[in-house]
Amino acid sequence: MASLKGESIWVVVIGESIPVVQEGDAGLQAAATLAGINLHICDAQLTPSGAAACISQAIDSHPNAIITNAIPISYDQPGFSAIESAGIPLVYANSPALAAKGTDKVAFVPDSTNFAGTLEADWTIADSGGKAHALVMEDTDAPITTQILTKGFAPQFKQHCPDCTLKVVGVETTQFANLPPLTSTALAENPNVDYVVPTLDAMTQLTLQGVTTAGAVSRVKGVTGSGPAWQMIQAKNFIVADVESSQYLIAWLEFDQALRMLLHAPVVQNEDQPWRIFTAKNVDGVTLRSGDDDLYMYGLPTAETIFGRLWHVKTAS
Repeated sequence: MASLKGESIWVVVIGESIPVVQEGDAGLQAAATLAGINLHICDAQLTPSGAAACISQAIDSHPNAIITNAIPISYDQPGFSAIESAGIPLVYANSPALAAKGTDKVAFVPDSTNFAGTLEADWTIADSGGKAHALVMEDTDAPITTQILTKGFAPQFKQHCPDCTLKVVGVETTQFANLPPLTSTALAENPNVDYVVPTLDAMTQLTLQGVTTAGAVSRVKGVTGSGPAWQMIQAKNFIVADVESSQYLIAWLEFDQALRMLLHAPVVQNEDQPWRIFTAKNVDGVTLRSGDDDLYMYGLPTAETIFGRLWHVKTAS
């Protein structure tokens, strides 16, 4: 590991405006500090043109490796081809999985956000006794957000809950200010809705405003799958179930894949990612500040402990 100190890794993220991306950034920064690597993060601002500009900057900086986080190849096919042509090791993370296996130049940390939607649907079906009427407020900006619904929640509902109904309202990130009226209108038009599912943490409070305006707080339950919504469960405030994975840990997994390629070590072909569903039954005592290591919530040691041992780096823990 000492041979890598001072080398550089560029990270292109889909959008810093998304809180779970910020959580991942904190993990990347901590991993880079432990490994002695110079880290550069570029914000694609949720657009293909932003992704292309970031990838171009990364290549021109001649880094030792590049990590793309939630950037579909369709956003910048020429850019991904240019990374390959330049011989720069690439970690392709949190995007729809490719058919290929990892090599000495390309590694993967597959996107599993669809599983969040699956677990949200499972909990909703079980809690309702198979009679749920759900309203999903969907972020429509990118595949990593849309597949929470299209590959997770919706197919699970269709397959396992024939007596359930599903209403979907889509909104782009730049239009989140419209969530309150969109939510209240959807609830007024669908008075049988008893579960409301905002797909991203940044949507939760705005969705709640719409629920409140519609006078539906007492009749609907909130279910989500991103960010620290467990705090709302603790406060008995709208959210009753929160499906969580650790973006902090996923960031360390991404960084580990990059280091493996730089050290000419085999990459991991199937990265395991822990998931939990938080409800009022198990949320007591959970505390976390933004950017903190949250692995204790999944029964794991700190990321610094896990990867310090793996990388043979001395840590304080």
